[in-house]
Amino acid sequence: MCTAFGMSNDYIEHFYELFSSIGLDPYNICRHYLAFENDKAVATSTMLINDGVAGFYNIATIEEFRNMGIGSAMMNTLITESISKKCRLSILHASQSGFNLYKKFGFNNYCNITQYSLI
Repeated sequence: MCTAFGMSNDYIEHFYELFSSIGLDPYNICRHYLAFENDKAVATSTMLINDGVAGFYNIATIEEFRNMGIGSAMMNTLITESISKKCRLSILHASQSGFNLYKKFGFNNYCNITQYSLI
């Protein structure tokens, strides 16, 4: 995920600690997805479900594998899974590079968010 977002390796430990604390139980409200190409993880996403709302996060594809339909496949998986879980609404935070993909799937810009980091 950090590679796909172009983040420094400083973030890896923090993400690992966060997602390890949430757990990987299949009945958990948090689901993680990986897409592989020849045994290499090339895309990632996370879905959090709470009170009928699915939040799609950490959607990213490694640069050399972009524009190959992997991001679309990841979005199809997230949307299909959220529908199967009876979610009435799906939300996400879009990067500039992912905005057109999400728009293709019917997402609309609701507001703009600024992110800050202490790392």
